Amino acid sequence: MRHLAELICLIACALSSYDDAIAHTPPQLRIRIVSAPSAQARVVIEGNLQESIERWSFAEEYAGVRELGKRIVSFSAIDADGKVVDARQLTPGIYVAQRPAISFRAEIDLTPPARDTDGAHVSWLGDERALLMLGDLVPSAYWSNRSTAAGVELSLPADWTVASAERRRADGRFEVPNVETALFVAGRNLRVRSERAAGMDISLAIMGHWSFTLDDALKTIADVLGEHHKLRRCAGDAR
Repeated sequence: MRHLAELICLIACALSSYDDAIAHTPPQLRIRIVSAPSAQARVVIEGNLQESIERWSFAEEYAGVRELGKRIVSFSAIDADGKVVDARQLTPGIYVAQRPAISFRAEIDLTPPARDTDGAHVSWLGDERALLMLGDLVPSAYWSNRSTAAGVELSLPADWTVASAERRRADGRFEVPNVETALFVAGRNLRVRSERAAGMDISLAIMGHWSFTLDDALKTIADVLGEHHKLRRCAGDAR
């Protein structure tokens, strides 16, 4: 079942986007995700906001997966002068700083969920692959304030690659127009293929060995999206 859940999250979650969805949205925030040295299933996330805040809230539930705040191993708030601000934990995932802070650093335990199907809905990190969804990894201030955009830099194991629908700049950073919905698939032996269909750029990322080829899977996805596009167009004409 875990392999099936991974295939579902790799194919269904990740990688189709309209051309203009990100082309004209400059990054306004920066988030850096790095592998934590303390444990294999942990990541360290560092980011800064445009305005200082005192309350830092992480997602507690998503798609029926609860207690996400308990995954946070440590949290630090940092002011505009680079000094650490004392932050008190109200409940798992919610912190209040003693004075306004503009940056944060969090270490998060991304041990894969106990239920395989949950692996398609929340972030997790395994031995050879990872699914990183920014919506459950960064504080809500990244999408509840006036701006939802960010520039994202991923630091991964040397033999890992990453795939995402987000636009990648020449310097390797990703431009993310909507932090809450952005996701990244990363891992060893990640294979990615792209195609254009129904006015969209489609990318498929897959790992491991399957009974179908990458081209066959991509063609099926393109056919489904093409039919969906036709139905939407017909529905519009009917109005």
